[in-house]
Amino acid sequence: MDEMKYLIWVTEKDNSEKMYAAPVDKIDRDYFKREVIPYLQPISQAFYCQSFCAILQTLSRWSYVLYNENLYWCILWGASGLIVLEFQDDGTIQGVALGSPHKDEQWDNGTYENHLYNLVYTAWDAQFEEEKRTWKNFKSITNQDIEKQHYNKCILPIDNLAPKIEEAYQKDTKNFIKKCLNRVDQWFGEGRKTKMDCETPLLW
Repeated sequence: MDEMKYLIWVTEKDNSEKMYAAPVDKIDRDYFKREVIPYLQPISQAFYCQSFCAILQTLSRWSYVLYNENLYWCILWGASGLIVLEFQDDGTIQGVALGSPHKDEQWDNGTYENHLYNLVYTAWDAQFEEEKRTWKNFKSITNQDIEKQHYNKCILPIDNLAPKIEEAYQKDTKNFIKKCLNRVDQWFGEGRKTKMDCETPLLW
């Protein structure tokens, strides 16, 4: 499965949740294959349980990308960085920290959009806006579709870590989240600076 797709969960009008998928634009797909895939480094499940697991407790924006049967969790981090975690169906975790190609740029400065931004907000915005789902060609998928099957296989080992995370949390409920996020920051550092293909003015 060489095609790269975004996966999102959408709350329908009847309050049910449905998964949607859409192809990643070529310019961002090429960037991902060039600047992300070759630089992934192993991350132990133990470290994940003491670090990245806490990201869901923050306001960080993130997305899921499916590529070659692996699931990628893309998370905007800090002022202008991106964390990408790769989840494989056998429980293997890999990750890479990407820094902005323009060190002093901020996400909200309105001067340009880049691949790091696109890889998260294309999917994040589509979760909440039907117009953007239509614009980016998101289609609903079912449990029988291959995208949902690959998602389930890759996310299951991560879901199975929940008891270990809960055990660690109960041992230090006051400081657990803070310690986890500090470890993420230390792991991230300044991120690996990446190359942009172009700079495009924002539409707003």
